[in-house]
Amino acid sequence: ALPYIDIELWGTQAERVQAYAKCLHYREIEFKSDPNPKCIEALISAYNHLDMPEAAMGIIQYAAKAHNKLAVRPKKRKYSSVDKK
Repeated sequence: ALPYIDIELWGTQAERVQAYAKCLHYREIEFKSDPNPKCIEALISAYNHLDMPEAAMGIIQYAAKAHNKLAVRPKKRKYSSVDKK
């Protein structure tokens, strides 16, 4: 039988070698079992590396509601529209 390796370690190692999709997989599993601030920060980082700002914003909003101590407030992005002529 294979030895047990903590899911947080898998996520950390995946992020270290820039395997961000795999990192996201492990971070989401970790989040489901223990949504602590360190896990939330790592999950936001993974979403940002994979260019998933809406998912990152969802986690920030969850953290703001669940922990009520979020020091950083999310900034609203400004999108410019292109005039079509």
